[in-house]
Amino acid sequence: MWRRLLSALIVALCAAAASLGAQEPPPAGAAPPAVRVFLDCPSGCDSTYIRKELNFVDHVRDREVADVHILITAEGAGGGGRLYTISFMGLRGFAGTNDTATFLTLQADTDDDVRRGLVRVLKLGLIRYVTSSSIRDSLDVTYRPPPQRAQAAQTTTDPWNFWVFRVRGNVSTSGEESETTVRLSSSVTASRVTEGWKLSASGSGNYRRSRFSFEDEDEEDYVAISRDSSASGLIVKSLGAHWGAGGRVSMATSTYNNQRLTLGAFPAIEYNIYPYDESTRRQLTFTYSLGLRRFNYHELTIYGKLEETALSHAFAVNWDMQEPWGNLDLRFDASQFIPDGYKYRLAIDGDADVRLFKGFSLSLSGSASRIRNQIYLPAEGATDEEVLLRLRQIATGYDYYFSVGISYTFGSVFNNAVNSRLSAF
Repeated sequence: MWRRLLSALIVALCAAAASLGAQEPPPAGAAPPAVRVFLDCPSGCDSTYIRKELNFVDHVRDREVADVHILITAEGAGGGGRLYTISFMGLRGFAGTNDTATFLTLQADTDDDVRRGLVRVLKLGLIRYVTSSSIRDSLDVTYRPPPQRAQAAQTTTDPWNFWVFRVRGNVSTSGEESETTVRLSSSVTASRVTEGWKLSASGSGNYRRSRFSFEDEDEEDYVAISRDSSASGLIVKSLGAHWGAGGRVSMATSTYNNQRLTLGAFPAIEYNIYPYDESTRRQLTFTYSLGLRRFNYHELTIYGKLEETALSHAFAVNWDMQEPWGNLDLRFDASQFIPDGYKYRLAIDGDADVRLFKGFSLSLSGSASRIRNQIYLPAEGATDEEVLLRLRQIATGYDYYFSVGISYTFGSVFNNAVNSRLSAF
């Protein structure tokens, strides 16, 4: 008897669940349901906030079931801000209905300013899609006239002439009973970016001091100190939609690389297969540079030198794409000293995130280098302590890194709900 009652209860619950989950077909002539949106932001954005604010569409977690695929890409812009490119790509019933919008941030903008601005642009871009859906009668348009001071600012001359400066400093410490580390770092940058020219200068310095204590009280503490600093300047002239030319000067010091002072000057030229105004979505560049370096070393090198001047050249290929199927970033670098052609370095690195089919993604990341240009290595080598604490660069003929990952998500395609309760638990 109890078994019969339990079976009847299970059947009733299943029937109730099926009736709740079933969707009645829309009446004839009714507007289509809410637009399904797939948000794709490989450059990073506050997707939780965006989903919460765009509450007039259905958010889905797979583009295969979406009506609109929104791809958000970004790159650095003049003034220290970022230029976001928002691509609206129609799918299914909206196939062929595409649009593009841009949103420019300022260096002083907070994260909240950025996400609010992105949401405003997204709302405007989605209007053409949602006006044919069931929520069109709930939409309204509001216009806010810009304040007079904003209108006046459009005609005001920039007193900084597009120059932007940034100064940073950081102090940190960490430790435990037998070890203490203090780190100091600082940097300063200046940049001026216009359509015709790009100018930038930067400098940075780092200091780290670690003290290690041992259980044997007769053994002295070991103190490890490392220092490095660098400065560089870059000037680039735009030469049409595909070409750019310029040069870089640099200065560096490093206890890790046995460099008391290294100076360099390198003119360069670059060609982009795609127009530069598409660089937020894709670019394939070829860069060549030729220049001089002047080295002064802390210790005598393996080639018996305390200083030297070397001519070198370098070639680089960079392929970067952010498309609906995923993103790809590959780079190949080759550099060589002249006339010592046997002193060279070849390197390739990249990462890719590819959506192979519904819910399944493949991620690849790796790098590999052939190293034959370590002319700065000290003749005496490094002590065991310096090797273990990575205080000195040691001789190597290669280095590599590789990782692969897969992701498969299944279940409900809807991604509307936002619930932050116990997020820090």
